[in-house]
This record gives sequence, C-alpha cells and structure tokens, in this order.
Amino acid sequence: MHLLPLEEEDLLSVQKPARYIDGEWGIINKNWEDNPLRFCLVYPDIYEIGMSNAAIHILYYLLNDIKGVLCDRAFSPWEDMDSLLQARSFPIFALQTGKPLSQFTVLGFSLQHELNYTNFLQILHLAHIPFLSSQRTEEHPLIIAGGPACFNPEPLAPFIDAFVIGEGEEVIKEIIEVIRQGETREAILETLTHIEGLYVPKFYNPLYNEKGELLGFEISANAPKKVRKRIVKDLENSFYPHTWITPYIQIVHDRPAVEIFRGCTRGCRFCQAGMVTRPVRELSADKIVNLACALASYTGSEEVSLIALNPTDHSQIKEITSRLSLLLSPLRIGLTLSSLRIDTFSVEIAEAIQRVRKSTLTFAPETNQRLRRVINKNISDEEIFMAIDSALSLGWSSFKFYFMIGLPEEKEDDITEIAQLVRDILRMGRGKIKRIHISVSPFMPKPHTPFQWRPQMSIPILQKRMQLLRKLLKDGRIDVDFHSPYMSFIETALARGDRRISSVIFKAWCKGCRMDSWEGHFDFSRWLSAFADVNIDPYRYVEREIPYEEPLPWDVIDVGVSKEFLMNENEKARRGETTPDCRFDTCAKCGVCPSLRE
Repeated sequence: MHLLPLEEEDLLSVQKPARYIDGEWGIINKNWEDNPLRFCLVYPDIYEIGMSNAAIHILYYLLNDIKGVLCDRAFSPWEDMDSLLQARSFPIFALQTGKPLSQFTVLGFSLQHELNYTNFLQILHLAHIPFLSSQRTEEHPLIIAGGPACFNPEPLAPFIDAFVIGEGEEVIKEIIEVIRQGETREAILETLTHIEGLYVPKFYNPLYNEKGELLGFEISANAPKKVRKRIVKDLENSFYPHTWITPYIQIVHDRPAVEIFRGCTRGCRFCQAGMVTRPVRELSADKIVNLACALASYTGSEEVSLIALNPTDHSQIKEITSRLSLLLSPLRIGLTLSSLRIDTFSVEIAEAIQRVRKSTLTFAPETNQRLRRVINKNISDEEIFMAIDSALSLGWSSFKFYFMIGLPEEKEDDITEIAQLVRDILRMGRGKIKRIHISVSPFMPKPHTPFQWRPQMSIPILQKRMQLLRKLLKDGRIDVDFHSPYMSFIETALARGDRRISSVIFKAWCKGCRMDSWEGHFDFSRWLSAFADVNIDPYRYVEREIPYEEPLPWDVIDVGVSKEFLMNENEKARRGETTPDCRFDTCAKCGVCPSLRE
C-alpha cells in the first residue's frame, strides 16, 4: 500500500482516506522500472465519481495488458487533501505507484463535462506541470484528453497536447506506438495528426475579425482539414475486461457494468450523446451474459449493471435480461439497467430486473406531449401510463422522472402540463405510489446537436418556471430537485465556447473556482468576474441564437452527422415535426453511415 509522500497521520486527517490508497481488489501491479512507458488515467473529479465511470476500468485493463506499459490512476483530491498537499508542498501522486504525476510519460484526462475544467487545471497545478502546452518541454508528460466534453475541444485547446475524438480502445494503442517511436515532443505531436480521431490544437490556429468573431481556422499543411471521430467498428470482438476494480468505499455506481451497445438513433434533438455516438453497434446476447456473469463472480458485487444510452433498445434485451435473471438471482445478485425508455419498457424486462430487489424505476419523459414532438422524443402520455401501470402491477412503488425546462418553443402552459402529467401518474397509482422524485434541468444547447444554434433561456425566466413547477407539484409524496440555472449558464458558455474561453477558465481557476459541478462549491459571481476580466461577454455564447452561416468553434470536428441534417432537424422542430428512428423505419440520412464507412 502506497502512502508516500504522505504519512499515516496525514491520511487519517482527511475525509474518506480510502480515496487516496491503493490495494483495491482487481488492480494490476506492474514494476515501474520494467515498464518504460507509464500512463496515468486522470479523472478530474473525486474518486467516487471517477471510479463509477466504466471507461476508466476498460482503459486501465487495456493499457496494462500492453507489454512495456504501466497504467495507474489519479483523481481530483477533495478540498481537505488538496490543502494538505499544498501545505506540505507535496505533488499530487498516482494511486498505486505513489509516483508524482509529473513522472509519467502520458497523462490521459477523462473530460466528461465542462464544469470539470477548473479541476483539470488544479490537477496540473498540484502536479507542478505548466498549464500551457507551448510551455511544456521534453521533461513533462504528454497531456491527452478524451471524453464527451472533447467534441468541442477549443475551450481547453491551449492546455492540452492532443484530444481523442470518439472512442479510445483502438486509438490508444496507436498513440502508444507513436510515443514509443517518437524522438521528440514535436515529432510525436506531428505524427499524432495522422491518426484518425486525434486533434492536435497546435496545428489549428483560430482566426477572428476585428469584432472578435470567429472566421475559421488556419490549418497546418500536414494536419487534416477536419478530424473525424474514431469509432470501434467491431464492438463484438473489441476489448472488454472480465475483471473490475472493486473500491474499498461506496462509490456512486457501486457495481460492475457491461456496456451492451453503443450509439443511439432515437434522434432526440437536445441530446449530444445520441448524435456523437452513432452508429449503433451491439454486443451479442451470449457475450453480454458471459461478461456479466464473469464480473459478478470476480467482484462479489450484489448487482451487475447493463449500460447504454437506452439499454432497452438492444435488439435482444428481453433474452439478455431473462437469461441473466435466471443465472444471477439464485445467487442473490441483482440486475440493473442504466436507464429505461418508456416505450420499450415491458413486463418481461421488469420481472427480470426485480427478482432480487426492487430499486426506484427511472424514466425520462422530458416534457409534455406537444414539446416531445419538438425535441423528437417520440413517446406519448398513453405509453407513459402503460409503463407505470405495468410497474405498479409488479409491486413497484417508487419512481424517478427526469424533466427539462427552457426547451425551444416552450411556453409557460407547457410547465403546467408537466405538473398535470405527474399528478395524473399519482392518481392512476390509486395509493400504491409511495414516492415520486422529480429531477428538473434547464435545457442547454450542446455542439453537434440540432439545437446547437438555439439560445438558452435566460436565468430569470428559468427561475420563474421552476417556481411555478414547484408550486404545482407541492405534495408530500413528490420530491422535486432543480438543477441550478446558474451552473447551466456557465456549462453552456463553456460548451459553445471558442479558444478565447480558455482565458476565462484560467481566470476562474485563479479566482478559486474548483469542483464547479458540486452545487456547494459553484460560485457564479467568480465566473462572471472571470469573463469580465478578459472582456468576454458570456451572454453571447449562451443566450444568443447563432446564425446558420456563422462558423462554429467545433466545425473542425467531424462526428459523422452532417451539418445539413442538423439544420433540417432544427427546422422540423420549429414545425413540430418528428423524425423516425432509422433502426425501425426508413433512413433519416444523417450522414453517419457513409461518412464513417459503415
């Protein structure tokens, strides 16, 4: 167990010291000296969040499976450990080896969402690594980032050497080979531009006019004009571990997970994940069952989770859940699905996942029936009632629903209809429903979606609609949780930002912004002050409708979905027209299959 550079009394002085020690069940210990290429997976949030991310487990085992490569992990320290490291002048260290992050060959950051950006800078600060890529030398690690937030890489472009755009299982091996053969940092970065799915910011210079408006990019001769996202085409035969790291402490998703398919063609117009992860690729039922049983046996966990954007969309989901239920329930091992889609929820699936224990069922109606046509969420109120009725008949009594407010074309009457829908669900429960939890988030326009051009609703209007919904849902059986519109404002500003936003992120970090995804730590005034300090108007990024002809900071990234398709979907939203799912209907001509040679 590595406590260095800390003493035992240091560790006992902080909350949850198990966040900072190694030795968990399932780790792989490789000798530092025998493995000249050292890779550290870094998650810029606390251990309990990072270890709940399946990608950390997949990449950890994949990298450690490569000869000559050692892979370790690191996470953002909580404020008590952060203060302790700085007070003692100790650099942040990796979990297993106890080595400072600055001694690794590569630091691979997982960027899941924009409010982790200041945590990313804080980790570099604690590691004594220069923030700017241009200031780092041959002595410093290569800083690589991947994850959903990288589909607009520009806000962090000055700080990161290379971005992985898309899926990392294959591309990470190619990166390793380039680093092994590269003699200098410059040569490595230049070679990385030739790998599909790699965006190296130094070869893309943004151009602005005198008003500060983005005109496009000046691109180096050897770099691709657009960086096409990387996908794993043969998911069935791709790497997936049969082992899983089991933490000492409870984490957010405290169970092993099997990713049963990737991609989504439902076409919800607000959903970035549904656009950037296309096309759909499934694992076979046999492989899923084998993986789930192996992980359950190895970890001793009380549950195994099947994960995907919409797990019940898997073409064999009834067979999968039935087989796993029969195999796992005698061992008192439960089966969970990461989310449930109302129109594919069935009694058979419900019976399979409730054999061991009944957890709260979670659905995402998003809004009322009129606006579901606008956002292309093709479910009806009748389907919602049918799903709830099926669940009630099987003994469920607690439900969670996700809703959004501030959607394009939304009116105040739509908020009233959301409340009426919830009250109708309570009434149909005939006293059987003990608790309903409602989670409400503001709509945020994200890159590579049909709504990427739309404005976000202003904070005062969002607050007014939240107050209305809270008033209408005042009931002892209903808990309502609202996501902060202030946090959503900053998240949108960062998500739609260009490279100049990097100076805002740095200023916010200088002002003490840390752990911004945690409501108790988020400080809106500091962020507004940071924007003011660098003379950038955040409202221009958040509350402005972007003209179609205006260049977008993420235009240099090709996710396969054509801009023409996104524009057409945005216009269909204005007319309240829907687009069917191409898996079950005609091709929607989004462009993914031909552009990715699928």
